[in-house]
Amino acid sequence: MVMPTYDEWMSDTKRGILTPRSKRLEAVDAALKDYYKAPAKTPQKLTALKNALNAWITYKGAGWRTSTRNKNGMVVQLYTALFPGPIVANQAAPVPPIPTNPVPGEFYLAPSFSYANTLARNEVPKALKRAKLLVDVAYRKIAVAKRGAGEDRDTYVTWFGAFDQARITTVMNNLKTIYDALWLKPVVLYYRGNNVTGPSDCAAEPGNLTPEDFFGAAWKPPAPATLDQRFTYIFLGKAFFTSGVYDNDSIGGVIIHELTHAMCGTDDVVHNGQETYGETLCQRLAVDRPDLAIKNADSYEYLCENYQNKLFKPSGVALNLPAKASINLNLHPL
Repeated sequence: MVMPTYDEWMSDTKRGILTPRSKRLEAVDAALKDYYKAPAKTPQKLTALKNALNAWITYKGAGWRTSTRNKNGMVVQLYTALFPGPIVANQAAPVPPIPTNPVPGEFYLAPSFSYANTLARNEVPKALKRAKLLVDVAYRKIAVAKRGAGEDRDTYVTWFGAFDQARITTVMNNLKTIYDALWLKPVVLYYRGNNVTGPSDCAAEPGNLTPEDFFGAAWKPPAPATLDQRFTYIFLGKAFFTSGVYDNDSIGGVIIHELTHAMCGTDDVVHNGQETYGETLCQRLAVDRPDLAIKNADSYEYLCENYQNKLFKPSGVALNLPAKASINLNLHPL
C-alpha cells in the first residue's frame, strides 16, 4: 500500500467544525508531516510515525476502522503502508516486537496483546510493577519475622500459622523464587482476554485459556523446548482484567498467586472439603494446618497483599472472590 502524502492524509481525515481532532490524531499529523520534511525520510521518523499511529489506534480500540477519520479508508491506507500484512478482525493495534536481547526484570507483550484495548494494556505495567514491589517487601518482612517477634511475625502467623523455622524458611525460599522470576528474568505476557481469535502466538500453546473465569497461568520451568528459556511466560485471562489494583485479589496479587503455582508447586489446597480460596479460609487453614498453608497459593497472595494494603492505604473492603479457574497441563493456572 502506498504511503499517503501529508496533504492527502489531512484532506481525507478532515471532518466538520463539530468534530475536532484529538491530541493523539494531531500527533499522527505532526509525525507524518515530519516524515516528509526534508532532508530525508529517516528510520527514526518512520518509527515516530508508527508509534503515533499505534497510540491513536490503541486509544480507539478494536473499532478503530469504523472511526469517522477512516470514512474514506485513509487510516487503513496509512496503517497498511506502515504495517504490511493483513488486518486481523478485532485487532486494536500492533505491539512492538520482543527484542533479541531482552532486559531482565522488564516485561514484553506478545502479539496477542494487539487485541487488547487501552484499558487492558494499561493494567499490565501496573500489575507487574505491583507484584515485583510486593514480593520484594514481603521477602524482607518475612526475614524480619524469622529473627523475632513483632508485627511482621504476627502477619506471618496470620497466613501461615504457628511459627516454625522450617516452614518459614520454605515460605522465604518460595518468595525468593518468585522474586527471581520477576526481577532476574525478562517476562513475556500473553493476552487471553476478549476478541482473541485466529492462530496462537505461543509456540507451546497449552489450549483454550479464554473462559470467563480464567485469571492466569504460567509455564513451570523449564518451559517447553519450543520456548526461549530466558523468559518467564505468563498468560492473562479475562478474569484478570476484572481484578482491582488494591485490596485483596488484586492484579498484582493475581500475578503472585499464579507464579507460586508455576514456580513453587503450590496448590489450591483442599481443607475440610473446600478449596482454600479467600481470606477466611486461608486464615482458618493457617490455624488448623500450617503444614498445608505453606503449600497454598492464595496464602502467599494474601501475605503479599497485606503489605499492599499497608503501603497504599486503599479505600473499600477486601474481596473474597469465587474459586479461580483450574486446569492441569504442566501449566499452573489460577
